[in-house]
Amino acid sequence: RQEGQEAMIKKNKRKKRKPKTSRQKAVKRLDDLARQIVRLRDEDTCQRCGKKVYGSDSQPSHVIPRRQSLFLRWDLLNLKVLCNPCHRWWHLNPLEAGAWFATKWPARTQYLMEHKQRPLATWYKRDFEVAENRLNEKLNDLKGE
Repeated sequence: RQEGQEAMIKKNKRKKRKPKTSRQKAVKRLDDLARQIVRLRDEDTCQRCGKKVYGSDSQPSHVIPRRQSLFLRWDLLNLKVLCNPCHRWWHLNPLEAGAWFATKWPARTQYLMEHKQRPLATWYKRDFEVAENRLNEKLNDLKGE
């Protein structure tokens, strides 16, 4: 009986989800587009070990964390495809991972170092639309459309 009461209390404590804002929807659309593009660009291949990866094993990964720089969140130079084990390695060995990335892509590393300190600007509806259009154009280019 007590277990039943505890279950009811837990159930009642659950917060109801609020509807997503237009900003949250735009962020999700941009995240999804960037994932699609980087998978096509990297040909579903882990950039560290070279293994072909599909589905949940194909993990687009940011070099500069997405929360650290809104400016770089959807910048394709800040993304790479990694398999599950290599993605774990990336997060568990940041110094070694950074050195590997800098060796493999020196120009991208330089670009990211120059741009990661850009101040966070407020993104307006128009900024999201421009970013979405840019990513859609890149996706169409990669698909050959």
